Amino acid sequence: MSNIQHITLLELNRMVSETVQSALPAAYWVVAEISELKEHRGSCYLTLFQKDDESDSIVAQASAIIWSSSYRMLKPYFESVTGSSLTRGLRVLLSVRVQFHERYGYSLQVVDMEPSFTLGDVEQRRRATIKRLVDDGVADMNRELELPLLPKRIAVVSSATAAGLQDFKNHLNDIGADFCIETTLFAATMQGDGAPASIVAALEAIFNQQHLYDAVVLVRGGGALADMACFDSYELALHVAQFPLPIISGIGHDKDQSVVDMVAHTSVKTPTAAAEFIVGHFAQAQHELRELQHRLVRSLTERLQHEQALLEVRSRAVSSLATSMLQTNAMLLDMRCRQLPVTVRHRMERGQGRLNAQVQRVLVAAKMRMLNATARLNAQPKRVQMSVAALLERNRGKLAQAETIAKHLNPLNLLARGYSITYCNGKAITNPSVLRPGDRVLTRMHLGTLESTVDTVQTDG
Repeated sequence: MSNIQHITLLELNRMVSETVQSALPAAYWVVAEISELKEHRGSCYLTLFQKDDESDSIVAQASAIIWSSSYRMLKPYFESVTGSSLTRGLRVLLSVRVQFHERYGYSLQVVDMEPSFTLGDVEQRRRATIKRLVDDGVADMNRELELPLLPKRIAVVSSATAAGLQDFKNHLNDIGADFCIETTLFAATMQGDGAPASIVAALEAIFNQQHLYDAVVLVRGGGALADMACFDSYELALHVAQFPLPIISGIGHDKDQSVVDMVAHTSVKTPTAAAEFIVGHFAQAQHELRELQHRLVRSLTERLQHEQALLEVRSRAVSSLATSMLQTNAMLLDMRCRQLPVTVRHRMERGQGRLNAQVQRVLVAAKMRMLNATARLNAQPKRVQMSVAALLERNRGKLAQAETIAKHLNPLNLLARGYSITYCNGKAITNPSVLRPGDRVLTRMHLGTLESTVDTVQTDG
């Protein structure tokens, strides 16, 4: 075995490296998708892959590196064109050189990139997200909510240390000092890969206590245009679109509008603009209230003047009418005073005639009642005599019957029939249990009495 010709692994890898360099000496433009990205000491390390269009399975994968000397130029160039930083999930068009290192193996060295390709892919994804929201029927849901006239309880979603949050609060306090506006912070990450999930978590926390708030404000603290990419997330836009409270988005830039801006109830450019929008509602309500106050004062003044003029007219009319009525009533009173003696005399004469007729009727009625009473009185003794005779007859029968019963119930008759009555201490004994041995008892019989002493007592029970 020791005589077999062989080479070392290093020699083999050098042969592969020389073969690769000779076979693939130029740079090649390659389309791939980023699955992993890591920056270290100024360089950027990537994992690139390609999926099958039908099965969605990975069909190719390679490691790539952008050395710091190139990355310093390519990174800001890519971000300025696309408005997004290099991140996982992006499809990119890269100019790469194939290299094989004796120790680290096969990899690709990125020497250039075409941001416009990624920009088109990002815009395509963005449009696909918007279409998906429209197809789901949720794109307009939050915009159709009615913002309260005075949104004084505001839930703010922002990074706790964001400068934009301080701008929002300071501006709100400055221009809204006359209004009672309350803000509650729900901290979230507002940029990077974790931003969509963090903002969704904050929205869910607000949802659990939505009755405490009138609206939600999304505020981010400025930053690069590339940091806007997270606000094109479908999941985040879906939550914003379906949220039950109006959402005011203050995350945009002057020239760009994210998907979240499109589905939010109201989109403004900056956090200070969000504060102005909220305070504007209060200022508008205050203006309308003052206008109503002025209109009310004018209306009341005009009505008061009208009523005062009408009162003066009616006062003059009442005065004239009262004078006329007093004169008429004075004439009527004078005429009736002259007619009063004649009227009283006539009424007295008619009254006297009615009184005489009434007295005559009363006398006739009294005479008839006296005759009837006399007749009834004369007939009364005979009725009384007959009633007394009948009563005596009935009572005689009852008395005879009572005498018969009394004879039968006479104790002497009972004694004669063999019965006796026993007394103790003067009381008749009906229950022997009241007696005790030694008691003296007296027994009365028909022809005499018997005195004895109790020896024993026995009851029927």
